[in-house]
Amino acid sequence: ENGATRFKSRLLRRLGWDVVHVPFFEWDRLVTPAEKDAYLRTRGLLTRKRPGEELSEAPLPPSHHSSPE
Repeated sequence: ENGATRFKSRLLRRLGWDVVHVPFFEWDRLVTPAEKDAYLRTRGLLTRKRPGEELSEAPLPPSHHSSPE
């Protein structure tokens, strides 16, 4: 992990995102979106389904552009 990666991770964390690092050599061997989803799910990293699907119970990061309720 280099300085630029640490900086980006820090910024994302401050915005409320959980940042995880996936080794490129594992990710690159996955071809389809289904394979990538399965990889993330088996490691407990996928907290949201694809657009149009029902969300899981895990909360999404706070939105800085949401309208008041």
